[in-house]
Amino acid sequence: MSESQQQSIGQTIIAGLIGGGIAAVINAILSFIAPPLTATQVGGVVGPVTVGPIIGASIMPAIFAAILLWLLRRYTGNGTRIFQIIAVIFLLVSFASPFAAAASTGIALWLNVMHLIAGASIIWSLTLR
Repeated sequence: MSESQQQSIGQTIIAGLIGGGIAAVINAILSFIAPPLTATQVGGVVGPVTVGPIIGASIMPAIFAAILLWLLRRYTGNGTRIFQIIAVIFLLVSFASPFAAAASTGIALWLNVMHLIAGASIIWSLTLR
């Protein structure tokens, strides 16, 4: 879609939710394939990473990404390209958090695969679909 064919905020959020939904399904399936995922939770308690937070961690960033994309398209001349750059940088930075929170390097790698799936699905749905 060209920048001049601006999507409405609703259309952009729906596109983001499609990407987040794809990521949520794939990441939920991966959570059953992966070894038990344990990480430091809020409050410093080490516990299991369950399907609910995995789904939420796939959907919530999609909504924020959609709003950011819509704003960039509305107020900049090349919003899609700027968004893609920001999204890839954010995805790369997000790889650090599993290594800080996961109970082992193996679990951190599984969580990073989930981050990659979420980022790729959301970027694809918002800008390449």
